[in-house]
Amino acid sequence: LFPNRVLIKSTTDIYNQFWEYRYSLGLSFGKNFSFHKQNTNNTGIYTSINTDYSFGTFIGSTTKPQSLFLFNPEIGIFYKFNNIKIKIGYDYEKFNTLKVSNHFVVTGIYYHFGNKQTTDQTKYLYN
Repeated sequence: LFPNRVLIKSTTDIYNQFWEYRYSLGLSFGKNFSFHKQNTNNTGIYTSINTDYSFGTFIGSTTKPQSLFLFNPEIGIFYKFNNIKIKIGYDYEKFNTLKVSNHFVVTGIYYHFGNKQTTDQTKYLYN
């Protein structure tokens, strides 16, 4: 949403400053493992593997920043009641920059449409 200021080394003692816009396309594969189910309520852990392709532009320059392919695992807990699922977890994403931490807390709220027509495909650790 907002540009980020970056410094690119051009010679041993000269740096060029650019304003960078970065974009990302992602794909995620995940699995829920329930350990408690009662009526329409469901609690458990989840794991997922996420991939991101990150690319960007420098404002006012024909030079482009390096494109990145990022791979990051995620693990956490979820609680599902009726058609709403809430999750909180930990995500490790290696950005290779000094200013950004590799560790993230992720949260999510999801609404599942048409859940009454489908069968539950969640694998249970025990009932």
